[in-house]
Amino acid sequence: MIRIADHCKNKSIAEGLTVARDLLLRGYVSSAGCLARSALELHLRRLCTWHGCEPTSSRALLRMYVERLSDKRIVDRQTEWGIRRAAKVGNRCAHGRAVEWHEVSGMLNTVRDLLATHPVDEEAADDLEGWQCG
Repeated sequence: MIRIADHCKNKSIAEGLTVARDLLLRGYVSSAGCLARSALELHLRRLCTWHGCEPTSSRALLRMYVERLSDKRIVDRQTEWGIRRAAKVGNRCAHGRAVEWHEVSGMLNTVRDLLATHPVDEEAADDLEGWQCG
């Protein structure tokens, strides 16, 4: 098994995503989705901090992070769309709604791609080539 944490300086996010993948592979679809959504939100928060575009609200929501990153052109429209789709899957998992294995698998891959293409520093997530879910 290739672990994202071996390739990513920000180990808490990477390890969370690896645990989410392992949960999914064991059939815990909703749990995997919830954990992956948490990893996604944490990474978006750190991206905003890294680029100096934190939301001004004291109670920032995931959508606020996405809006700020998009407004600053840190993420393109396609990436923004993928993040929003992943967040919707994660929300469905968190609120006990029906979700398919392939949706959570796609979500994990979206978060992995975001870690690889939008690291929080120069060394983070250099190479996630061997990591795949589904």
